[in-house]
Amino acid sequence: MLIDLHVHAPPSDSALAPFIARAAEVGLDGFAVLGDDAFAGVAAFRARDDVVVFGGAEVVTDRGHYLLFVPEFERLPPLDELLGPRVEGVWPVRDVLVRAQALGGAVVAAHPYDVSVDHPGGDILFTVPYVSAVEAVFSARPPGFSRPAVEAADVLGLPCVGGSGAREPDMLGDAATLFADEFRDEAGLVKALRSGSCWPVDRSAPPPALLHPCSRPSSGAADSSHHDGAPAYPRRRR
Repeated sequence: MLIDLHVHAPPSDSALAPFIARAAEVGLDGFAVLGDDAFAGVAAFRARDDVVVFGGAEVVTDRGHYLLFVPEFERLPPLDELLGPRVEGVWPVRDVLVRAQALGGAVVAAHPYDVSVDHPGGDILFTVPYVSAVEAVFSARPPGFSRPAVEAADVLGLPCVGGSGAREPDMLGDAATLFADEFRDEAGLVKALRSGSCWPVDRSAPPPALLHPCSRPSSGAADSSHHDGAPAYPRRRR
């Protein structure tokens, strides 16, 4: 199942229709719409024309951005009630991660080495709990941050994922995540992220590159590496 995990679009018929059409055109099985510091209300758009629309939130913390997926999030109160008070406009990262775990959710460290954001996450990954995956392919930014993200995931034994960051339909699917299992709701998405049976796909440069799920290529391997020279995919530690 191929899903773009990082999309920003207003949850309305007029806004989502071109994204759904584009998803079908580029071969996506679905995509995740993220609210900014809020869950995106997409329940009415769960499945349109065989394309599944998932909902989640991109949460800004004092140490980076995180994608939050929670089962049946439509039943939950707003994030300001769930995550507690903000400090200087942002939530403390550990509060977000602990609360997400308590809610049975999955958290993805979003473009963690992207220094263009306020309060980049960076190596905080090595000190915080309950991160399910690392976004190592994010086509809305230059590819240079991918190498440290992949290396951090390798050390931590975490899977890598990909997302486009699309705010316009033509960007949708430039990066995505391949899942071993099929699912139709956020509960299935959370389970798949937590299981680690997922791999990032970079579709932004020809030929499309599936980042290998098993091991890094040797130095003499054919060009299976990401186009910034990062290792193709970190080996998941069992």
